[in-house]
Amino acid sequence: MTATTPRPAVRGMGRRAAATLIAAIAVAALPEPVANAVGSGAGLTTRTLPVTVSNAFADWLSHADATPPAALRAAVTMWLAFHVAKAALAIAWAALAGATLRLATRRWVHAAAARERALYGALAVASTAALALAGILTLANVQGAVAPLSSLISMLPATPTPAMADAAALVNDHPDSPVAAALIADFRAYHLAMVWTAVVALGALGVGAARLARTGDRHIPRERALRLAGSIACGVGAAAMALLMVANASTSTHPAPALAAFLTGSA
Repeated sequence: MTATTPRPAVRGMGRRAAATLIAAIAVAALPEPVANAVGSGAGLTTRTLPVTVSNAFADWLSHADATPPAALRAAVTMWLAFHVAKAALAIAWAALAGATLRLATRRWVHAAAARERALYGALAVASTAALALAGILTLANVQGAVAPLSSLISMLPATPTPAMADAAALVNDHPDSPVAAALIADFRAYHLAMVWTAVVALGALGVGAARLARTGDRHIPRERALRLAGSIACGVGAAAMALLMVANASTSTHPAPALAAFLTGSA
């Protein structure tokens, strides 16, 4: 062990990395049991959800009522719980990954031994990947929590059923009818949610880039490399968020054609 990396510091780094890994496991493992617990009162599980959604969707179309049938409402409540749990856990994972990344990059800059630089460099790369994935999961699950009905529609069969074809025709030809209006409104909210979460993500990337530009000594080669890598990562992330924002804004402006295309499998 070198003087630049005392043993307590290594243990602290290890604890942060372990906490980040535990958070990743929680994101993958916990939302489904939460959803199953919420859906148990209606006899729903995540395994039976696709069949339930397909049958309840057909039932809704046949009754042509603005209010979905009880089975579909229960499925929406269950799926809302899934997205809320996953979004909350993904946010916690992102926070831990971000803290680990910041510490790992600082240690990499100041590490004296090649072995330490390799260790902290690998940890920084892994934390960057974890932060990116956690961010994507946060965006997707906030979107699903805002409009769980539209999220559930993605569980409908890949090959359009008669009910899906009827729904597409209703959306195209009678958008003011009760079922079509409810579907279109939720689909618009679904895409608007992604617009605003992308705006928040753009702001976070901007703040990160600004902080990166103000920190460190640009005369130290590793600091310059860190600034360059961070700037590239922020730039790529910002470009992706901008494209996502524009695409979803366009769909939210004219949701009916996009919804009909999705229901008929032509999206």
